[in-house]
Amino acid sequence: MALEILAIGDLHLGRTPLGLPEGFTPCDFSPRAAWSRAVDHAIEQRVDAVVLLGDVVDHDDDFIEAYDALKRGVERLVR
Repeated sequence: MALEILAIGDLHLGRTPLGLPEGFTPCDFSPRAAWSRAVDHAIEQRVDAVVLLGDVVDHDDDFIEAYDALKRGVERLVR
């Protein structure tokens, strides 16, 4: 039996996108939004595992912001 694994690298939760073209909302293109969309995709595709690689949090001082987003995503995946 084959396993379906979704590998996600270098999320950098806590980072704010800069230099976006006019009309692009930074929160729609943030690592938090990307994580949420990845969780949605994993659930829709019914993957067997999600593996996080590389930097999950952008900087040590971003841990509190990152923790909430990461926790919510993991809780959704576990359900």
